[in-house]
Amino acid sequence: MKYLLHLFILCLFFPNVAFSDTVISKDGDKLNGTLISFSQITCIFAPMIAANHVEIEWKNVKSLQSDSEFIIDLDGGDRVSGKISFTQKKGLEVSSLQNRANINLAHLKSVSQIHTDIHSNEQNIKKSSVEIETISPIPPMQNHSERYLNPIGHSGEITFGEEQEEPPLTFLRGSTVQLAPGEIEGRILFSYQPNHQTSVIGDNQIRIFTTGLSFNVGLHDRVEGFINIPISYVKAREGNLLESSRDTDFSLGDIVFGSTTLLKPETISWPEIDLHLSVTAPTGNSPYEGNLAYTGNGHWVADVGLNFIRSTEPAILFGGISAGYIFSTTEHAVKYKYGWKADYHFGLGFAINDTLSVSSVLQGGYRPPRLIDGDSYNTFSQDPLNLSFSMAYRLNSNIVVEPSVGFGLNEDAGSSMFSLGFSRKFN
Repeated sequence: MKYLLHLFILCLFFPNVAFSDTVISKDGDKLNGTLISFSQITCIFAPMIAANHVEIEWKNVKSLQSDSEFIIDLDGGDRVSGKISFTQKKGLEVSSLQNRANINLAHLKSVSQIHTDIHSNEQNIKKSSVEIETISPIPPMQNHSERYLNPIGHSGEITFGEEQEEPPLTFLRGSTVQLAPGEIEGRILFSYQPNHQTSVIGDNQIRIFTTGLSFNVGLHDRVEGFINIPISYVKAREGNLLESSRDTDFSLGDIVFGSTTLLKPETISWPEIDLHLSVTAPTGNSPYEGNLAYTGNGHWVADVGLNFIRSTEPAILFGGISAGYIFSTTEHAVKYKYGWKADYHFGLGFAINDTLSVSSVLQGGYRPPRLIDGDSYNTFSQDPLNLSFSMAYRLNSNIVVEPSVGFGLNEDAGSSMFSLGFSRKFN
């Protein structure tokens, strides 16, 4: 039943989208996308919207139907070509205009795909030539994140025609490994967050303008590193019936750095699982200096978490849980301590096409009460809950624009936040 809802949404918003290849698992899961290659034991499939290619064992496949044409060499010297289909009852079938043949996977030697060049003239569009790629052993799966609608990257021996732009799946940044080794993505982010609290004894208003620089770099097939460097301008005002005070601060904020490691690629039965590590350095001005305006939190913070990604056409589901420790700090002979914290997030993203993607994320967490020299002084734990909506639009082959708006859903979360980012990848 769940796929009926997905199909309804797909037909409603994307009536002209057609999926060429389909694989159905024994568990009933269905994936639409592109068959990339196959071997005696597995087939390699690129879902239409996914963070990674999926490698599926034939024993777990109920059926597969592909419109792509392959040339198959068998160990006895025979060669067949045509479109591929598979069922547990009939096994692997190769069909062409002339004939249909059943293939024993145990005798499979090598596979290459037939790539058709389509050329147009003034009168009509016709198939002018057929290129057959060099036959070679099936290339191994690459571990770094291969992108939706871009199945190129397996040693260049499998070609699917003209390479298409990858959709800007920026909502997966930090959740998965998106960059190949040596690839760098730079980003500049402008954000504004107002916060206004009113009580019977007075007013408290804080406005935060931030310009952030961040860099992500592919360190390994399965590892991506990152660093975020914010520069903030904070304007604070506090007043009551008797007096009021104002303060501003323009300085470096707290720097955050860490890594994302791919632990388990997505399969038919399991989502992708990634390990996320981060450290926050208290490089911003501390709130314990006695100023109304400050750009940091005054503490070292270490976080470790697991992220999960699941492609389910036409959407990508993603989420994660993490635990962190806020280390104690001492200012002016006074010790401030928080301790353990927790965070979680759940999101839904859509790659509309190779230019536009949209997403929404629900973020929540737990913050322990602050202890001052071992005493809580009537401070309480917090459970912030936020909801954000984001869009990524590719201006050109280099620049992606990322507007976003977020809302605090409870008093612990504060007010709304608006941001506009620009990102670019460097090879």
